Amino acid sequence: MPRPNRAAPGGFPFHVLNRAVGRRTLFASAADYEAFVETVAEALRTRPMRICGYCVMPNHWHMVLWPEHDGDLSAFVQHFTNLHVKRWKLAHHEVGHGHLYQGRFKSFPIQTDDSFHTVVRYVERNPLRANLVARAEAWPCRAWDRRRPPNQFPSPDGPYRRLPKDSARNGLSGSISRKPRANSPGCNPARVAGSRSVNKAG
Repeated sequence: MPRPNRAAPGGFPFHVLNRAVGRRTLFASAADYEAFVETVAEALRTRPMRICGYCVMPNHWHMVLWPEHDGDLSAFVQHFTNLHVKRWKLAHHEVGHGHLYQGRFKSFPIQTDDSFHTVVRYVERNPLRANLVARAEAWPCRAWDRRRPPNQFPSPDGPYRRLPKDSARNGLSGSISRKPRANSPGCNPARVAGSRSVNKAG
């Protein structure tokens, strides 16, 4: 029996994440990280998505996504994760060796400006919390990496910076011009947003 689609409406931002099965290492080399970014960039060409923040860690990734239309979130994430799994398994000679991710992605709706900035800061602080770097900006595969060409992967300073016109109706100001203080301690974004995963299927 086919699984029902996820309940992820357009016009709202979401904190989206997924982990490797058994917390195994997904990204062990610079080539692994680059392959993931290239896969996401390729998906963007056919399934546009506002990427407000992201961070790729050794065994998982986080994104803050703002879909414009109902169904866009699932279509985009499913597209790039399926492509990533196929390419990762081919590159690591693991075709036919079981699952790569622990399950389907999780997504949490973000409903206010304060919650939005808290979630982005939480995402940006992942390498710092894991003691992988002394400062968050030192981690190369994250949204505030100024070294990445903007046409390779949308950064929060690019055209995806402006939020949808109806964002005020959804409780957000329509602009995220204030840079999150990624090196400042932040609390659990799910607690601040009052959100739990809206996705049990999809």
